[in-house]
Amino acid sequence: MKIAIMGAGGIGGYVGGRLAEAGHEVHLIARGAHLAALRSDGLRVETPDGPLSIPDIHAAEDPAEIGPVDIIYFAVKLADTDAAAARLAPLLGPNTRVVTVQNGIDSKNIIAAHTGAERVSAGIIYMAANITAPGVISFLGGVQRMVFDGQGGNAVLAAFAEACNATGHLQAETTETPDMLVWQKFVGLSSFSAWTSAARLPSGALRTHPEARAMFRQLLEEAHAVALAVGHDLNPGVIDHTISLIDTQPPTMKSSLLVDIEAGKPNEAAWLSGRVHQLGQELGVPTPGHSALWSILAPWADGPPGPA
Repeated sequence: MKIAIMGAGGIGGYVGGRLAEAGHEVHLIARGAHLAALRSDGLRVETPDGPLSIPDIHAAEDPAEIGPVDIIYFAVKLADTDAAAARLAPLLGPNTRVVTVQNGIDSKNIIAAHTGAERVSAGIIYMAANITAPGVISFLGGVQRMVFDGQGGNAVLAAFAEACNATGHLQAETTETPDMLVWQKFVGLSSFSAWTSAARLPSGALRTHPEARAMFRQLLEEAHAVALAVGHDLNPGVIDHTISLIDTQPPTMKSSLLVDIEAGKPNEAAWLSGRVHQLGQELGVPTPGHSALWSILAPWADGPPGPA
């Protein structure tokens, strides 16, 4: 398959690297020092099983250099979604599909405004990976699973899921209930991100502390209540499932939100815990935990706060 990775950061770079390793024509769309390193030295992915090196990976800044593709794997940060989606036109062929596994609940509609809703397959991914240096991705281990909209058996999306599974690392499947899955992940991720970021600690240091663990459950319950108020009849079991999932991940795992804060970058707080707070206010659902942590994280949303 011919695949463009729009946003070759931690997740996009790792997925693109595994697909390129398996023989697919993968084009990473990046910028700045990361793009320069990809062009000069190729892609390097550090994993617990040893490094993966793709010295001849295709990398570009302008999608027009790539042309139409089968799949656009859309993995930019939420704040960059609209600007990135506006650049997709040169990548679109008659059957192109855009697979977005971004965080939050808003990306599908933003992308669809530029491509048409029929092209967009929204889904989720459970995996932690980050850029540790230009051209270098670090994958800490653990689950590498994605689920995305199959659009009633669309052949391109089915082929993409098969390609991912054939790597022997990525696990992919399609679903006909993507909205439910996106909201289930939103409940967990908005809570996990606020929890680790406000404490400035990885999950291992928090999940073993009784009071911190109780706060995580409270955040999950608040986000779940918001989902119900919006109209998504999520199973209450999603709360215990999320806690169990976090318990099985490496203790060094941090949310991407915390990684961005530590790196002094703009982050997705407004689209995660901030969105729970916003919806809670609009719908009359109390969210005291999320509201408190959002008030702590808000000054960091665009990067380190400036001097008073």
